[in-house]
Amino acid sequence: MKFSFISIFLIGTLAYITTTYYFNPITFKKDDVTYLEWSWYKKPLTLEYLVLEGDDWKVKYIDDENEIKFVFDELKKSPIIYNFEIEYKSEIREVIVRSGDGGILLRVRQEWAGDKFILKHNMTYLELTDDLIELFDNRFLQAE
Repeated sequence: MKFSFISIFLIGTLAYITTTYYFNPITFKKDDVTYLEWSWYKKPLTLEYLVLEGDDWKVKYIDDENEIKFVFDELKKSPIIYNFEIEYKSEIREVIVRSGDGGILLRVRQEWAGDKFILKHNMTYLELTDDLIELFDNRFLQAE
């Protein structure tokens, strides 16, 4: 009887965590991309794809949980770069991950030619994976 209660409690807790948060406290590790405590990544989150052309911002909003998880996973796979040539361009592209209350959890920005982006919270430069570049390019084209 005691074993059943503990099992049900653990299964219920696990179900609550997996349906409420993007990460769980057992496997979560802070890194350059997910630098906040696991509990900050509470569902729902929103991706904002922004493009600045001249003085006008264009934006595309995405609430899809699979895409949000994909962006986190691919950013974590993207290698950190330390030295590269910077050639600024007039167009600025940025991806923002927002919490349900509108708080900014992550900003990834590109202000130069090439596929290098910067994590704004710690000024870490990343060379994005090919899959993430393809997604970003498509989403930036959809920004209105």
